[in-house]
Amino acid sequence: MPCTNKKQIERITQITGVPLPKKFSAILDRYQNSKEAMREAGIAFAVDQIIDLVSEGVDGIHLYTMNHADIAERIWNATKSVFDAANARTRTTMNYTGTEVPGFWEH
Repeated sequence: MPCTNKKQIERITQITGVPLPKKFSAILDRYQNSKEAMREAGIAFAVDQIIDLVSEGVDGIHLYTMNHADIAERIWNATKSVFDAANARTRTTMNYTGTEVPGFWEH
């Protein structure tokens, strides 16, 4: 899931001991005081990462929604054409309404 909350980011880095990429650290420093800007920057960073990974041959991505399906949907909408263009496998499933959604929405 994209990092959209400073406290969440600090907790994750503390638990894992893994440092943030320099680019994301700069984003955090710049937008940490604006919840909306941090959310948008986090989504944009995630989309950029996915595009880079698909460009390098990754054929699938798993996103944890963390109860924010709207963010996952935005990322899916922003990257689906990249997967399609790269002929990558995009797994879909049906949600409870019978609508086709990305496989990472499965419960």
